[in-house]
Amino acid sequence: MMEIACDLNAISAEERPEHVRLARSLFYEGRGEAHELENGYSFRFQAESSTLAELAQFVANERLCCPFWTFTIGVEAGNGPMWLRLTGPDGAKEMLKAEFGG
Repeated sequence: MMEIACDLNAISAEERPEHVRLARSLFYEGRGEAHELENGYSFRFQAESSTLAELAQFVANERLCCPFWTFTIGVEAGNGPMWLRLTGPDGAKEMLKAEFGG
């Protein structure tokens, strides 16, 4: 079983403020809509031109510090919504739930 532990030093001190800003913008400022999954969450975003690049940058950084997550970015046809799916081993979902305040 993969260990559920974050390496907070995996993102450099220079890059960390931008990563935190990006996470807040995507997840805490009402841009995404969360859907609970059996082993994680799926976040739905409106089809905005900057969102796909922001999701890709978030995943590129987050996978460095939290290698236990599986990240899936989906883009629906016809300018439909975008999805970021985070799934992981037992206990990972509870960690994410605590991060987002339940």
